[in-house]
Amino acid sequence: MSPITELIGGAKAYGWSKFISSGIPPIAVNGAGYLTSPRKDGVGYASTRIEKFNFVTEARTTISATMPDTRGAMAGFGNATTAGYFAGGINYPSVYNTTQKLTYSGETRSEIGSTFTTARFNNKGFGNTAGTNGYMAGGQDLSSFYTTARKLAFSSDTWSDISAVLSSNRSGAGTASNPSVAGYFAGGYNGSTSIATIDKLTFSGETMSTLSSNLPSAFDNAGMMSNTASAGYIVGGNQTGIFKITYPTDVISTLSATMPYKNTFSAYWSCPTNYAAVAGARLDPYPDVTNAIQKIDYNTETRTTFSATLEAGGETSTYGVSNATLGA
Repeated sequence: MSPITELIGGAKAYGWSKFISSGIPPIAVNGAGYLTSPRKDGVGYASTRIEKFNFVTEARTTISATMPDTRGAMAGFGNATTAGYFAGGINYPSVYNTTQKLTYSGETRSEIGSTFTTARFNNKGFGNTAGTNGYMAGGQDLSSFYTTARKLAFSSDTWSDISAVLSSNRSGAGTASNPSVAGYFAGGYNGSTSIATIDKLTFSGETMSTLSSNLPSAFDNAGMMSNTASAGYIVGGNQTGIFKITYPTDVISTLSATMPYKNTFSAYWSCPTNYAAVAGARLDPYPDVTNAIQKIDYNTETRTTFSATLEAGGETSTYGVSNATLGA
């Protein structure tokens, strides 16, 4: 059987789409989600550690590999079951144009040789289904917000800018992808106001468009997780609602389930065909934080809390990545 692999900040899937949409119960999934540089409060980055959430045991551990420094606000995306990437970021006052690569086999961290043209933090990204490219767009530096979109060729770990751009300057969009079709940038912040529009990057032709329907409200620093090729789920942005984009119609709806708190700066994983995980958060009122990990069940569209927690209470500083394959 061909594996399904789905990465936070964007889904990657191989086959099985008809099986998944047939209403058959969830399939066993092997693998784990990873997050980097969680911090204890809203003041400073607290750690270089990389934490791991096991999809089989639903346990959280810390791996031996670490980040090179305490940077945060990185874009997270991945290449199937090969590696996850954490791009850009900030360790004030330094802003980065480098990319850290977590090789799943051996769980080692390295920095790729290619850099992108201008340093950014609070970019957001996703991988495409073919396992060929990762994409990210928007972001900010210490003075401005941007529309630039970029791609990383997985075969060579090389960055390049693409001609398509976001419809407006923004950072902190929620991102995910509909396998083999398109990726989405939902909401964001432009330096003065939050954004309600959703931009769509169609992989074929690498063109950007804006959906006719907006988010129910404007927000930023939310997360988006894809359940393979069926739907994307948006959560966070300092509000408790959970929103759904149904693929391929791009219809937006609101779940009856809600988050137990208003959260931003969480890490997000997707466990294919089963659930999305929302780990850690900055809460409202700031600077309250949590180390809880929330579960959004794709099949029942309900929200519960895992017993596992992050190592320390606090917001996380990047999207997570996940390495998942279907079991028997």
